[in-house]
Amino acid sequence: MKPYYEHAGITIYHGDCREVLPQLDVPVMIFADPPYGVGFQYESHDDGRDGYEALIPTWFSALKCPQVCVTPGMDNFCLWPQPRWCIAWLKTNSMGANRLSGPMAVSRNLWEPIHWYGTYPKHPPSRDTLKAPLGDGRSNVDHPCPKPYLLMHQIVEIGTDPGDMVIDAFCGSGTTLEAAKLLNRRAIGIEIEEKYCEIAAKRLSQEVFQF
Repeated sequence: MKPYYEHAGITIYHGDCREVLPQLDVPVMIFADPPYGVGFQYESHDDGRDGYEALIPTWFSALKCPQVCVTPGMDNFCLWPQPRWCIAWLKTNSMGANRLSGPMAVSRNLWEPIHWYGTYPKHPPSRDTLKAPLGDGRSNVDHPCPKPYLLMHQIVEIGTDPGDMVIDAFCGSGTTLEAAKLLNRRAIGIEIEEKYCEIAAKRLSQEVFQF
C-alpha cells in the first residue's frame, strides 16, 4: 500500500479499514470511532439506520489487536459485542437533556460509553471515567463529528507506552494521530474519505509545540 501521508512515525492510509487492517502489523492498540448511523453527511457512507446494525460485525471482525477501544455512541451502546470494560467519557461542558435543549435533547447526553476489548489498558485510570469537554477548540475542524483532543490524548496515554504503535481505524481529521505524535507514540490512521485524509495530513504537517 502507498501511504497518503508519512512522516516522523505517523502514517495515513486512504481506504476502508476492513481492507487495510489485514495488511498491517498488529499494533499495541486500535482505536475505532465509526459512523453512528445518525444521518451525518459523508460522501462514501450512508449514515442512516437502515442496515447499520449489520455493519458492526464487519467492522469489529477487522479490529484484531491486544487492546481495542471503540466509541460506539449512545444509540449503539448495546449493538456492539460486550466489552471487557466500559469507561464513561464525561462531557464536562454538556448541559445534558433539559428543557433548554430543544428538539435535539436526545443527543445532549452528559456522557458517552467507551468500550474496551482485549486486555485492560496498560495504565488504567483511577476511576472508570475520562473527562473532556466538547468543542475544545483544538478539534474544531471540517468534520461532522470530531472527538475532542483531550479525550484522545487520555485514551492513547492509558493504552500505550512511548514508542508503541496505535492505529485509528476511522481517523477522520486526525485527532488521535496528533495525540500520538505529542505523546511520542507511532501511529497509523485509516480514513475512507480523501478530504479527511487531506485535513489530517495538513494538521500533522504543522509543527506541534508543547507548552
